[in-house]
Amino acid sequence: MGNRLLALSLPDDNFQIKKALTDLEGKFYTYITRPFQGRTGIVELLPPGRIPSTFEWNTPAAWEGEIPCFYRFDLKAEMAEAIRQRSVHNQIENSYFEVKPDTLQPRETSDLFEGETPIIYNLDDYTRFPTLRETVIEILEHVWIKRGEDDADNIMVYLPGESASSQAGSKRAMVVADGVLVPDHSAFLEYDARKINRVKVIRQNYQLGGTEYKGVLVLETADTQFEADWESEYGTRFSYLPPAPRKAYFRQGEPTPNVPD
Repeated sequence: MGNRLLALSLPDDNFQIKKALTDLEGKFYTYITRPFQGRTGIVELLPPGRIPSTFEWNTPAAWEGEIPCFYRFDLKAEMAEAIRQRSVHNQIENSYFEVKPDTLQPRETSDLFEGETPIIYNLDDYTRFPTLRETVIEILEHVWIKRGEDDADNIMVYLPGESASSQAGSKRAMVVADGVLVPDHSAFLEYDARKINRVKVIRQNYQLGGTEYKGVLVLETADTQFEADWESEYGTRFSYLPPAPRKAYFRQGEPTPNVPD
């Protein structure tokens, strides 16, 4: 399907969400530009006009292990003394590891919402309600439900300084559950709120892939149950290799602390 908008969710503690537009052949791609440690993702066709869809993934060509131009190396008995000497030298080098290490750098954390401070609701601190709809009405401040032109309910967020008179024509909020973008607010409002541990409300505009959202609602379920149970006729799961961490190499000749022999 050409010219269709997709959401790609990468669930994790520091989740990421991307959007992609298919070309005339239905192909799409995206870039992961922030540190990330996950290995599985979710892709889903977004409204309007979405229909049940299937997805196929391109796989890289298999690695050819036998390359004729590679030199074949075989160990020989006369190499034993040289190997032993090198082992001794390696042990001496390792004793100085603290001052000249080769180290994998820790991954930076990724903040999807650029440091905005959320309002956090730990739902165990409140009376529990059966559905998210009732939780929004009874507990969450600055959050409300609006009936859309298609008779579907949307989750909305008041921005700072707004009043009830600003509700008309407002853009809907971005809703994320366990790192997965939720495009269908109306169905999600009936989700069992007793499975939700925490809700974060971010009262700022947010733009993703050309779509502007007014506020963000982030939900975390017990044992990431929403993400584990996720299924949709409009999307599928996929797996991938995460970016490799950067390595900081020691280089001989660079200034180091004085170390005794």
